[in-house]
Amino acid sequence: MTAPMIERLRRLGMRMCTAAAMERRIEPTLADIRNECLEAYHRGRPWRARWIEVVGVLAIVKMIILVTLECGTESLLQPDAELRSALLRLSAIFGVVVAVTTLALAWVPFNTMPVPRPIDAGELLYLIPQALPIAVPIGLTIAIVFGLGASLSGRLAMWILSAAATCSVVSFLTLGWWAPASNQAYRTKIVGQEIAKGENELTLGELGARIEQIRAFDPAAPARRLSVLYHTRWALSVTPLVLAVFALVITRHSRRITVGSALGGVLASGGFALLLIWTNYLAFRGSVPPSLGAWLPNITFLGMTAALTAYSRGHRANGIS
Repeated sequence: MTAPMIERLRRLGMRMCTAAAMERRIEPTLADIRNECLEAYHRGRPWRARWIEVVGVLAIVKMIILVTLECGTESLLQPDAELRSALLRLSAIFGVVVAVTTLALAWVPFNTMPVPRPIDAGELLYLIPQALPIAVPIGLTIAIVFGLGASLSGRLAMWILSAAATCSVVSFLTLGWWAPASNQAYRTKIVGQEIAKGENELTLGELGARIEQIRAFDPAAPARRLSVLYHTRWALSVTPLVLAVFALVITRHSRRITVGSALGGVLASGGFALLLIWTNYLAFRGSVPPSLGAWLPNITFLGMTAALTAYSRGHRANGIS
């Protein structure tokens, strides 16, 4: 193995692994591979030496990835006092925002019944699942922007992204099965008897099957409304991760809570919901395809995240130069 290749692998290991891991695992493996390559060359077997180089590079990269995952898992499972304090602060803000937003979103359909009804906490609970997929991304965004400030570290970012990924999984399960079942239970309790499922009461599988039935009966039928609802459920399940990354970029760019970053976090969380309503409206009208109408808010915020990241890197480069 050539010296430049060894040096590149060493730099990669130093960037991703701890000094102890480099000393105990990476450096000895590099030395063994280098010795085997030299031995093959001395015996006049250059192809054997090349093969050892290829296998050795793959082995080193695999080892670096495994060591990085081990170290990351250990740091995640054993947070220090500073990390625990930041996580508690984020969790408190997230819990309050999600609770308030969920109750507000659940109260809207509950309070718009054509016939006035006395407040029933049990009925209101049925409407909470349908509000969670919107409330959770809003809570994540506001918690990250207002709860981090200048305390963002690599370990904390890993915790946040892990939590956002978990929220995405929970949102997917909620949108696919929990919310439809809860909506149907609410309708049944209001009417007083079992009734046929509406669009919002269909599970994700039932919604897809209904679309296929319509298209099988009439291939020219767009099944536009059902398609919009179907794609929106998939898109909303990814939204917690998308907005979490966006909020992290805002926080890293600002380094501290400013009026601009706070306003950006609030506008982003509320603006996403408004953008989703608008793009869904366009998709219902047929102005845009159902898939585009559902995924456009996520695509927009990913584009904003990429643009802000590029701007921050260029700003730092100009500052260094």
